[in-house]
Amino acid sequence: MSVAAIIFGRIGKFLLLFAVFAMLISFTQQCLHHLGLIAKPVWLLDADVEKSVPTWLAVVLLFLASGLLGLIASCERDLRSRRWRYWLVLAVGFLFMSLDEFLELHERIPLELADFFGLSQQERQILEWFPVPVAAFALLIFGRFLFGLPLPVRNWLILAGGLYCTGIVAVELVANFVLGGIDHNTFSGAVLVTIEESFELAGVLTLLHAAGRYWLSLLEALEISFDASLRPIPKPLTAAAGPDALTPVLSRQPQR
Repeated sequence: MSVAAIIFGRIGKFLLLFAVFAMLISFTQQCLHHLGLIAKPVWLLDADVEKSVPTWLAVVLLFLASGLLGLIASCERDLRSRRWRYWLVLAVGFLFMSLDEFLELHERIPLELADFFGLSQQERQILEWFPVPVAAFALLIFGRFLFGLPLPVRNWLILAGGLYCTGIVAVELVANFVLGGIDHNTFSGAVLVTIEESFELAGVLTLLHAAGRYWLSLLEALEISFDASLRPIPKPLTAAAGPDALTPVLSRQPQR
């Protein structure tokens, strides 16, 4: 196992443990709050509050995913693979997702559009389904690229996308339609927020795992390619070259 693989594995385990620990603390203090044991949750550790530790963790993970996808795009380009453009688009997309998580654009833009066009409450809820056709369109564009990847990488990426989309669509959007929105002041609202954030973090961590393994395999391929380009071309065997191949050698023999 290479040094890069060892370092990457340890960083991945640390991020996983940190994410689990952060979500457990957030959910525990929500439970204590609704049981009346504490006055209110500590905002810095609350997943339901922007600019808290869980939120910043999501920002950092998405940014790391963007950087890792950019490294994959660079390696694919060095290996003269046509897939490097897809990886580059994914890197830019995850960079935007990191900025979106930091600036809360996914919450502000629908509200601004709804206020600008004077939409009703029902129309605002329909507008919140906008990520669904965007995700479907992205899957259509990247379908051929995705199924052209090695089977383990493809399966991990599908799992990552499924986990992340479950957190966004199946929890938040469905809760808005079924429950009329997530009441952040109730225990059920705290549970839904914890589930949503946990699925999103699990999706990004799974993506980092898949992209990291693929990046390490590309580094090995680049190393093999680099070694092959530096390896000297062996001299042909005398039997294969014929008797004329001995002429230059004999001509360089010292005269006695």
